[in-house]
Amino acid sequence: MSFAERIAQQSPAVRRTLAVLLLLAGATLTWRYGIVPIREVLTSQHRWRVEVRRALAIARGRAAEVPALQRRLKALPDAPIWQRFYPDGDSTNSGNALREDIARYAAVAGVTLRSITPLPTTKQYDLRRLGVRISAVMTIGQLTDFLRQLRGSLRYLRVAALRVVAPQVQATNTNHRLSVRLQVFGYARPMTAGSR
Repeated sequence: MSFAERIAQQSPAVRRTLAVLLLLAGATLTWRYGIVPIREVLTSQHRWRVEVRRALAIARGRAAEVPALQRRLKALPDAPIWQRFYPDGDSTNSGNALREDIARYAAVAGVTLRSITPLPTTKQYDLRRLGVRISAVMTIGQLTDFLRQLRGSLRYLRVAALRVVAPQVQATNTNHRLSVRLQVFGYARPMTAGSR
């Protein structure tokens, strides 16, 4: 007896139930193995088109920026930012310029410098780092003024290793003199950047 004959011997209610179940199974299989893959192909094609359009728009936008960037690159050697670095040349000239700036800022702040010792010139981030070690005597007000002078410098200066020694015994309402040691670093541009 075949499967069709067995179904034909069943009652009409069972046959209707089996027909509905077979119809649902057929619809499910058609959905799962027919419609879903087709929909996935169509949506993947749509996503791909959107991504390609976005990539092309970004590429066109970047290409439109090229002339402006080339003009800015051409003007870079003459930009005012290069004036904030110590001049090109050997480290002796740049180091002398750094020491002269420090001495001038100290004089404006009324600071008594004991010594200005040059530190070795090193390379840092493609720049030449020039440094001095300073030993000075000053009040807290003079120290504040001196640090303001350094911060307001036309050149890039960085203060490091600040050490302040106050007297052991202090009198009330007296602005005692402090022994201060600090390192100040300036930066010189490399010979190729901004040089003519």
